[in-house]
Amino acid sequence: MGLKLSLNNEGAQALREFADVLPQTMNNIKEDTEELMQYFESVEDQLGVHAEDFRDILSMVNDALKKGEEAITELAPRMKATADKIDDYVGRKPTL
Repeated sequence: MGLKLSLNNEGAQALREFADVLPQTMNNIKEDTEELMQYFESVEDQLGVHAEDFRDILSMVNDALKKGEEAITELAPRMKATADKIDDYVGRKPTL
């Protein structure tokens, strides 16, 4: 069974819609991460010797979040540009 690739306006619109929700999704992750950090800070003194391990883990989460934000900032407009190119291509009605 082979993979069939199809370029159409519906696919381009789906790509645009996905690009539109990416920034909000990233914002939700950021808010949840901030909430997690606040919770950690409220219980940090109860974690004893493990507090530093949790702080290190949360630091890695924050670093990953920053990289994710940067990637989404670049990706969303590129996805929309790709959708525009798909629409242009489909609009020329090529035959394959």
